[in-house]
Amino acid sequence: MAVKCESDISDDENEGRSSKSRKKSRKRKMKKLKCESSDNDTTSEKPVDGHWGRWSSWSTCSKSCGIGKQTRTRLCNDPPPKYSGKSCVGSNTTEQSCKVSTCGLGPDDCDFEDTLCHWHQPTTYEENNFRWERYTGNTPSSNTGPSEDHTTKTGFYVFAEASSPASEGKTANFVSKEFPPTEIRCVTFYYHMYGEGMGTLNLFVNDTSTGDMRLLFTKTGNQGDEWKKGNATISSSGKYKVVFQAVRGMTFESDIAIDDVMFYKTSCQAITTTPPVVTTQPPVVTTQPPVPPVVTTQPPVVTTKPPVVTTQPPVVTTKLPIVTTLATTKRPWTFPPTKAPTCQDYDRYCQSWANRGECTRNPRYMNVYCKKSCGRCSSGCTDYNNNCRYWASIGECWRNSLYMHTNCRKSCRFCTTPPRCVDRSSTSWCQANRYFCSFTRYHQFRQNCKKTCRLC
Repeated sequence: MAVKCESDISDDENEGRSSKSRKKSRKRKMKKLKCESSDNDTTSEKPVDGHWGRWSSWSTCSKSCGIGKQTRTRLCNDPPPKYSGKSCVGSNTTEQSCKVSTCGLGPDDCDFEDTLCHWHQPTTYEENNFRWERYTGNTPSSNTGPSEDHTTKTGFYVFAEASSPASEGKTANFVSKEFPPTEIRCVTFYYHMYGEGMGTLNLFVNDTSTGDMRLLFTKTGNQGDEWKKGNATISSSGKYKVVFQAVRGMTFESDIAIDDVMFYKTSCQAITTTPPVVTTQPPVVTTQPPVPPVVTTQPPVVTTKPPVVTTQPPVVTTKLPIVTTLATTKRPWTFPPTKAPTCQDYDRYCQSWANRGECTRNPRYMNVYCKKSCGRCSSGCTDYNNNCRYWASIGECWRNSLYMHTNCRKSCRFCTTPPRCVDRSSTSWCQANRYFCSFTRYHQFRQNCKKTCRLC
């Protein structure tokens, strides 16, 4: 029944009801109050605060290769703010890094984002005592292994799982496809070696026709919780494969990971440094003695860590001064013979170069053409670099034998008749890598660590 408000009640009705009881009068007053309350409700609404709706899908990556960005949005419509209600708190847009592919990936390169590419794991127990795995995020074991990949921080890498049943000294090989012979080539990669029980990461070139394994890179022990870059220069007259080998350390905290393996048609030196100037012409005459020709083979860099193993000695980063003042005419020049018949200088500026330290910075040129000024005439057992003893202690005598045989004969024991049984490389280094002794294909290691391997 509709409720009549006070304004709707006629005077006749009021008069007719004047004789009614007091009880009915009270009811009429209650109806009046309800009418007033109903009028007030139709003139006001309660505030409604806004709330965010669902996020949209991620947009297309801003770059077709390399690291780009992608965004997504949301609307304040679930519900929207009404009647002076508060708007949604926060941003309506968010972004994240994205990567469709690595820029400049060649046919042999692999970042492991989608597959293992041309890499595989041998099935024989001798070559693969435990397994390499493609993985993302933290490795299963605590206090070892990476927490993210190197490429995108959200992608994939491969690692050798050091947990049981793997045991100390066991190896896991990760092998590339077969490559054709190459005069020179560089392989670069990122490695992660974090854990108190860390073992060793080796990089070999495997000659597929002979089965020989030539060590190009090695790293042992805890390197910290970070990705580090490694490289090695490859030279092979026959078909070959590249082999990453993880050697399990003392405990399960020995997970070794690699990522972003790239190949370049040049030496690693040309990639990592500004190539030194190579010249077949003699230095030009200037007002000051010119700089002797720079050669590409330099001794290893002295650091607190062993130098990177390559087929060429590591690069010295100190650049030689550039000659800017040239004479208007050049004097005649006769290029000296490759082998000096006597101990003499073949350039009139040799003594000036020697005084400026070029015998150490450019030993390949100076040791041949400025022997007298550099004091290289002695046929005795001598080291020509102050760092020879250190380099010998970390195995450079056999890894960089071309340089060390010329400049570090004493430290490498190349010029003395060795005792009946001796380690030609550092005994401590041989002991640390003694697991190579049991494999005949590591011929070079066995020859330089005869005492450790008990071969004499």
